[in-house]
Amino acid sequence: MKRDMELIRSVLLDIEERKPAYECWDPKPFLEGKDAAVVAEHMNLLISEGYLTGAVDYIPQSNRCFFSALDLTWKGHEFLSLSRENRVWKVAKDKILDAGLAFSMPLLMEYLKNVARKYLNLD
Repeated sequence: MKRDMELIRSVLLDIEERKPAYECWDPKPFLEGKDAAVVAEHMNLLISEGYLTGAVDYIPQSNRCFFSALDLTWKGHEFLSLSRENRVWKVAKDKILDAGLAFSMPLLMEYLKNVARKYLNLD
């Protein structure tokens, strides 16, 4: 499975918008048109890499997944702080993700920081 960074970003943004944080997260918009196993695997990646807390249960027989106790971690908030602005995200996406370059999350985060610095005239 390839990582879908648009899915990752949109899931994190959606989870951030819940009020209050303990409110149940509705995954339906993210499951439409996608294999539930792919969404569940992305959620497991986000949890295992420390962007989210919580748990994912995937039931292959019914191709359904259930999520519990999902919330952003500090690392998740940091990613959103850097990628929230659509102009910054588009530049990073066009330069790294859409170009097919091999990348890691630390590289993407560093690039997002550089783009944000440029837009804020901090360089």
